[in-house]
Amino acid sequence: MARDSSSHAVITEFPVRVIKPDRGSELIDIAKGAMEIGEITPQRNLYAKEYYRDPGATEKLFAGGWIHMGDLAGWHPDGAIQILNRAKDTVNSDGEIISSVAVESILIKHLSIIEAAVIGVPDKGWGGTPMVFITTTPGSIVMDLDVITWTRESSDIGRFRVPQEVHIVQELPKTSTGKMQEKVLREQEEKRRKR
Repeated sequence: MARDSSSHAVITEFPVRVIKPDRGSELIDIAKGAMEIGEITPQRNLYAKEYYRDPGATEKLFAGGWIHMGDLAGWHPDGAIQILNRAKDTVNSDGEIISSVAVESILIKHLSIIEAAVIGVPDKGWGGTPMVFITTTPGSIVMDLDVITWTRESSDIGRFRVPQEVHIVQELPKTSTGKMQEKVLREQEEKRRKR
């Protein structure tokens, strides 16, 4: 996420639910207005009938009569739905879902951080923990421990969301349109851990 990122709203006339993730065939709605994150599932689909030659993926997409798009969201007390993240870009830490977007949005408030990307890495105690990659402003002197301490002290996120490892890099991998490629970071980190 870059510092100048913006948010977008989605308006739909179709029925939408926000359900607890990873419940298999059981569709349980999250509480409206609670600090819960769930998977947004609209009831209608105007775009796809099925995955081409992939009945398993098609069955998973339309499980329970709702469309499982892989987007995570929360309900606001006023009934608005806020899309927070892609499910594949979250970290599951001891059953708590950590939104990479939420952590990134805190990190880019640091005056020396230009961009931030968060991926999940395995953790023996918690199952998963956030790992951060950042680019910094030219000439700034920022250490990884400074970022961890700053995040812990200056934000209202729970301690389990505070990154335990920060990598300061010259450049973050992006597509030709400028979209951050967390998948590349995950693949690089998996290779590094196997060495």
